[in-house]
Amino acid sequence: MSVCYRKWCLRLTYVCLLQKMVSKGEEQEQQLYSRVRAAEYDRQKQEQAVRRLQTQLAELKRRNAVVVKQTLVERNQEEEELEQALIREKAELDKVGVIVFNQVNRGGNLCLLFCTIFYYVPLHYILYHLLVVSKYVRFDCCQ
Repeated sequence: MSVCYRKWCLRLTYVCLLQKMVSKGEEQEQQLYSRVRAAEYDRQKQEQAVRRLQTQLAELKRRNAVVVKQTLVERNQEEEELEQALIREKAELDKVGVIVFNQVNRGGNLCLLFCTIFYYVPLHYILYHLLVVSKYVRFDCCQ
């Protein structure tokens, strides 16, 4: 074999190796590009999921705020109704107390009156009105 032919074969080998290296590099570049593209697609999907969760959270907060506000309004209304009922009951109690005091003041039958009143009014309310509120009951021994 001639030297020229050997050089030519050697050059051809180098060219083949170089072509293999280039094609392998291109193949690696293509794989890398595919991985980058897949990673970008996954990132976009994750961003979309995050946005969806943020939207769901905002909607849930809005609905919960409406429910809390509605419940608060209902509870305040119930509270006002109970306060009004309490005021009415106290007024009835005061009216009954006035009747008792008027009967006592006129010298009415106190036993019969108390028997009637006990049916409707607890004893501690009657005693409170007799001892604290009433201007008609006096204790001379305590003065």
